[in-house]
Amino acid sequence: MPKTLPPSSSMAQTGVPGPEGALSTIHFENYRDGLEDHAYLVMLRGLVAEAKSEGKNFKHAENLLSIPTKIFQGFSPDPQPKAVGCSEDPGMLRAHREMVARAIESLSHGVAVS
Repeated sequence: MPKTLPPSSSMAQTGVPGPEGALSTIHFENYRDGLEDHAYLVMLRGLVAEAKSEGKNFKHAENLLSIPTKIFQGFSPDPQPKAVGCSEDPGMLRAHREMVARAIESLSHGVAVS
């Protein structure tokens, strides 16, 4: 069984010692997914700006830059949002991620996104 830190710091564990080296944790995997999602949104934002400057149809792609509240709410610069939470249905996030990926592919190939 891997050694762990005291319970008070368990949220910070991104790796634990294993028999043959470090083992990843679910916390680390979720962190990595979040970084990849952020990279997707940054890429899409740039492609939307480029499409806008070229007069292409970009509205659907631009709408994908806003995370639906049914997936995650409370993500705002407000230091004390009224509600914070996320869906417990991973399918909703995967579906949004897939739409973002398709929009990136379409805009990268010069195809208008409808």
